[in-house]
Amino acid sequence: MRIAKQILGKPFHYGGKQSIGWLPANACRPLPTPERIIILNAYIVRGQYLYYLLWRPVHPVNLVDSPWIDDWDSPHESVEIAQYEAQEKYGIAPDEWSEPPADAALLDEEEP
Repeated sequence: MRIAKQILGKPFHYGGKQSIGWLPANACRPLPTPERIIILNAYIVRGQYLYYLLWRPVHPVNLVDSPWIDDWDSPHESVEIAQYEAQEKYGIAPDEWSEPPADAALLDEEEP
């Protein structure tokens, strides 16, 4: 898949969420999940029919509570729609994305 847009070395704040589950009366509230800052590379790649928003950590990450952080994607009909999702879910403004170099390698993956 060919890279259409990219962000390299983006700090991503992960965790810090309060429990939202039901608790019995007088129960102790669990601590929030640990907060971490993970450095990610984000890509919008062009598949055969769709664009995919893809995340990859710069350094190995072991987050038991988040398997998607290792390599996650979602399909979109256009680059603009993928950028909109990145802004809504992760706070990445459209002007943060850059064009990859002309000689950028293809991502060696099969289209989901």
